[in-house]
Amino acid sequence: RGADGTVDHPFGEHPLGRITYTADGLLSAHVMRADRAAFANASLYGGSPDEKAAAYDSYIAYYGSFSVDPAAGTVTHRITGSLFPNWSGGEQTRFYTLAGDSLTLSTPPFASNGRQISVHVVWKRATGP
Repeated sequence: RGADGTVDHPFGEHPLGRITYTADGLLSAHVMRADRAAFANASLYGGSPDEKAAAYDSYIAYYGSFSVDPAAGTVTHRITGSLFPNWSGGEQTRFYTLAGDSLTLSTPPFASNGRQISVHVVWKRATGP
């Protein structure tokens, strides 16, 4: 969300993903566009530079550990590894709200490409395998 009220959907209107928090403090998070294009080459390391760039731009994933501060309404993800290398070894703190089967994680406002934005991700509890 932009400070001006605009809403962007960098992973499309209906992204796919999963965030998992374990009882022993570990987490894994994945978000991707639902309409990601397959590479023309079936090799895992195949793909043209354009295909690889599109694949990177349509997926984010990371894993590590987490802690919750209920008084502040925040969860801090301590990132061990991430598709975005700059996050590896760092922390990402998010405000959280729980409502029924929905968890919303939000960032504080920050500058991105010359404008102020905040990120809001709504996760729905998985009901199947």
